[in-house]
Formats: sequence, C-alpha cells, structure tokens
Amino acid sequence: MTDKLQGMRIDPILNELQAAFEVQRSSLLTEHAGQWALLIDGVPQPQFYETDIEAVAAGFSHRPSARFYINQVLEKDRPIIVPHVVIAD
Repeated sequence: MTDKLQGMRIDPILNELQAAFEVQRSSLLTEHAGQWALLIDGVPQPQFYETDIEAVAAGFSHRPSARFYINQVLEKDRPIIVPHVVIAD
C-alpha cells in the first residue's frame, strides 16, 4: 500500500483553497456557522450551502475541470474517521 501512496503529490491549488478558508474561518462563523463553504479555483468569494452534497454538486457543476474545496464552517474541524480503506489498482 505504501508503494501506491509514494506517487501521490500534494495539489498546490487545493492547498491554496484550504489556506484561504482557514484565513476566513473566524469571520465566516458570524453569518455562515454550520453551513458548507465552497471555494473554487479562480472564483474570488466562497459560496455557502446547507449540506455537503449541495456544495459538492455546485463545485462539479461550476466547471468540470475546476478544482474546488469544501469545508463546514465550524470553530474547529470535526475529525474524519475512516475505519477501512480499499485502494484499488
């Protein structure tokens, strides 16, 4: 499994989108607490949705090739637990 992960690279655009969210997080809490923020590469302002599914659908419908980042607007991120992962060839 580690051999398959060796070829993975960090996406600088996704890192930039995540960093932009983190910079704005505290100011977003006042009006958008609990909502899902969608940040799209090339779009200056985040968009907000009630569910993660709506945010993902909006991200994919914006431009099929555009990278996007979603995160729920909370004081602190909830941990993501993945009890079992299957990596297929």
